[in-house]
Amino acid sequence: RISREADIPVNISHFKVLSKRFLDLCPKLIEMVNEAREEGLQVTADQYPYNASGTGLEAWIPKWANEGGKEELVKRLDTPEAYEKIKAGLAISMDDRGGPEAALISSYPLDGSLVGLNIAQVSETRKQDPLDCSLNLLKEHVAAIISGEIKGSFSIVNFNQTEENIERIMKQPWVAVGTDGRVHNPKGVLNKDIPAPHPRFYGTFPRVLGRYVREKHVITLEDAVRKMTSLPAQILGLGDRGILLPGNHADIVVFDPDTVIDRADFVPPESTKLFPEGILHLIVNGELTLFDKEHTGARAGHVLRRLPG
Repeated sequence: RISREADIPVNISHFKVLSKRFLDLCPKLIEMVNEAREEGLQVTADQYPYNASGTGLEAWIPKWANEGGKEELVKRLDTPEAYEKIKAGLAISMDDRGGPEAALISSYPLDGSLVGLNIAQVSETRKQDPLDCSLNLLKEHVAAIISGEIKGSFSIVNFNQTEENIERIMKQPWVAVGTDGRVHNPKGVLNKDIPAPHPRFYGTFPRVLGRYVREKHVITLEDAVRKMTSLPAQILGLGDRGILLPGNHADIVVFDPDTVIDRADFVPPESTKLFPEGILHLIVNGELTLFDKEHTGARAGHVLRRLPG
């Protein structure tokens, strides 16, 4: 509807189906996009190849509980009547997303020892109900943020999708590969405030090439490369990138299709930031940036802007 009425292209970012109530709807959602495209609408999507999403616990409680900011949230969690309503909302969300066992803590600045544990494990250690444990963790975190005691986020990796749906979506020609992540590095200034980030930060593209192309044959190598290059360039309006043509910018990844694979995993925490295997060389804007798996020191990247037209 947005594409039709506004007469604009629409991209569905990190297209997935989560929540056990909706897992069976994936074929219908794909059908809806295909019907829109047959109508002539420019509808595309991108996808990360993992069965877990990254989120914060604030997203699992009722929206009204977050209204007014962090101070108001803490006040509500300290009010018995509001607390019970928030807990009831969290119960629905948590059950829908796989339960406390499916919620893995990826960042908790107040206590780094909790990183890599799921809510069920933490609640057992604390001898608390998983819902109460979750809300106590949230309140402690938010209160410490307000006081300035800590910085950073209380982040969760949630296992809430099916492999069958991941493969269904990946097979669609209008779905590009994307990380839904951000710049991160195991050390230095790019070692952000998430000590155990979602492994998609480090493994998305080699995971598609190694697991879904070479091992599982879900898509072909040629189609995978298109989904990582020309298709996202087309979606973003980067007309002079994504295809090797005279006059285009030379952004080239040299990889070994027989060995390329992701190494980053969800646990233990230190494994979330492992670089992949099989990426040999990298050229950015015509400059050799990675040679024989080692960074050359070149920094040829710059802000990319959509071309007119």
